[in-house]
Amino acid sequence: MIARVLLAACALAAGELDRLRELAELGLDAELAKTGAPLVAPGAELAAEGEAIALVARALFNTGDEEGALRLLADARPSPAGRGQVQLARARLLIERDDLQGAVGLLIERPGAFDRLRFPDEPESHLLLGRALVRLTRHDLAEKPLDAFVKRAPLHPEGPSAWHMLFECALQRGDSQRAAACRDEAARLRLWHDLMKARRLQARRDPKATLPRLGIALLWIEVNELERARAGLEEVLAMDAELAEAWLHLGEVHRKLGAAAEAEKAYARALAADANEHRARLSLAVLQLANGRAAQARAALEVLVGSEVEAEPAFLDAHLLLARILRDAGDAGADARYARYLELGGTEAL
Repeated sequence: MIARVLLAACALAAGELDRLRELAELGLDAELAKTGAPLVAPGAELAAEGEAIALVARALFNTGDEEGALRLLADARPSPAGRGQVQLARARLLIERDDLQGAVGLLIERPGAFDRLRFPDEPESHLLLGRALVRLTRHDLAEKPLDAFVKRAPLHPEGPSAWHMLFECALQRGDSQRAAACRDEAARLRLWHDLMKARRLQARRDPKATLPRLGIALLWIEVNELERARAGLEEVLAMDAELAEAWLHLGEVHRKLGAAAEAEKAYARALAADANEHRARLSLAVLQLANGRAAQARAALEVLVGSEVEAEPAFLDAHLLLARILRDAGDAGADARYARYLELGGTEAL
């Protein structure tokens, strides 16, 4: 009985922490401060959770309650595992208040030891040290921790800021090529985060809407987070099992994960939902051909090249694949099909 109560309490605390993380990621500071403050109060569910304390303190600061943020951090009694996160929250607020030397002192083990961080396993530690050093115009020292941050947390919401600071560091070194690469990465990641935030806010406003969730899954595919994408697509399909585009992208995810059989099933479901989903038809034919089922692949490709999309660049390979199947079968139509492939701009040999 006691064990069940403890498990239930742990599950509740984990759920509340996830809720606070989501509010922070969505930039909903006012709601985070209002929701989180009671949860991190002495004796409350998350009173010893360092991450929760840090999130609430940051939200309080961002909403103008600097005194409340500082008081929360000063009074915090986190568990040993959460002490680092509370210290990092203190360092962050010191940077915001332009106490850069004080922040650096919290982040490194001893004065001048910029490669000896107190909390090296926390990606944020590297970010904050780099930020403080850039603000101190020590770009020569800032680049190393900032590089460590973007490698450890490539999709962190503050990644664009880190890449911009790396851009500044590269400019200071006179490395224009590196600077341009950092600038481009900052822009790319900022756009990705902006789109992800927008989709998540849409999904939050309308929990029954499938398209924002499909958009979230596609953004995970874009950065090769395939398991997250798979989970998101399965969630979408649980809401609408006839959404052909979701089946199409689930097939792509399974294919990239090496699950060919599951990919074929997903492509087939996409076609069952929408017979004009020719992207799924082409992908299915490619898998069938790779698995030695040339007759099935031929049938699928013949449908595709006889459709209204046959001249679109995305389906150029359908003509080449079909020409090769026909050639291997001794079919006289191979030459005509290959000629159509060349006519559409293809360059590969038959």
